Parts: sequence; C-alpha cells; structure tokens
Amino acid sequence: MTASYITAAAVSLLLGIASVRVERYHYWARYVGRRWLIYVCLAGQALTSAAAGLLTAVAARAANAEALWGEGPLSGFVYGCVPHGLARVPLPGFPVQDLRDPKSPLGVVLSWITQWLDHVSKRAVQTEIRSLRDDPQALIYRSWDIYWDTFFLDENIRDEVKQVQHDMIELAVGKIEDGTGPADGTGCLTNFCIGEITRRYLLPE
Repeated sequence: MTASYITAAAVSLLLGIASVRVERYHYWARYVGRRWLIYVCLAGQALTSAAAGLLTAVAARAANAEALWGEGPLSGFVYGCVPHGLARVPLPGFPVQDLRDPKSPLGVVLSWITQWLDHVSKRAVQTEIRSLRDDPQALIYRSWDIYWDTFFLDENIRDEVKQVQHDMIELAVGKIEDGTGPADGTGCLTNFCIGEITRRYLLPE
C-alpha cells in the first residue's frame, strides 16, 4: 500500500502544479517582489495537492477499494487524480467552475493561493504602469504594444470590440499629444495596460 500512497501524493502534486499556466508562474516571478512569499505560497499549493491525493488513498483503503484497483502504483495514480476531478464538482448552490475560479473544497484552497499571488502582482503592475505617466510617450508605446501583440490577436474578442478599443486608444493618444485632455488620456491608457497585463499575465518586453 506504501507504493500507492507515494504515487497518489506525487500524481496529485504534479496535477496541482500543472493546473496553473506557465506564463502565470513567470508573471509572479516578475512582479512579486518578496521571493519568500512566492516560495511559501507555492509550497502551500504543493502540500495541499499532495495531501489531497494522500487522503484519497487513505479513504480508499478504509473503504476497501483495493479490491478494484489493487495496491500498486496504478491505484495510486487513480487516487491522485480523484481530488482534481472533485475540484471541478461545485459546492451546493454554486455553478461548476474550473480551477482558476473554483467552488469546490480543494479548489477553494488552491484558488486562494493563486489569487493572493495575483493580488500582490497586480499592485506591482499598477505601480510600474502608473510611473509611466511621467513619460507619456512610453505609456503610449506600451499601450499600442499590448494592443497589437495580444488584444488584437485574441480570437475570442469580436472584431467590433477590437475596433472600439483601437479608437479609444487613438482618442486617448490624441488628448495627450494635443493637450486637450492629458489627464483623461493617460488615465485611459493606464487602465487599459493594467487590465490587460493582469488579465493575461503579460511580461514587459
């Protein structure tokens, strides 16, 4: 039974790591200034995932499930997958969600960890982008760069929405360059950049 315990914990741990997109890890590494916070949160994620797999294996043994799967690594693999399948089962009264916004017991824990890192990262993004207000041309360049490299290429965004966003950026740039509304223009571009960076986990060029 020891092999199934180890396998269950390892499989659940790996699935927990893989549930977060690679670019999100890079995003945290770039914007979370306190490295210890990243290490603590990721260690918590790893321990939660491993413990979920281990507890499933223990519960299976208590229910005498070895009769179905045996006691080897195969049963451990199944037990390790079960918690992440259950993470997609909603708590009563909540709709089904994925691991990025879960409403299941395991999913709530994993989501809290990732949301905390996202929150800390967003504050750093806000500071970085708002500092560009002192250099309007840099803010304009960053806005167009984000628009053409990510927003425009997003197939999930309708063409008319892309055109509206393009026109809004163009209007904001005009207000900055002709002096008719520099505060309004920089505010528009600042909010666009912060929103897109935090939504897509973008890194600076």
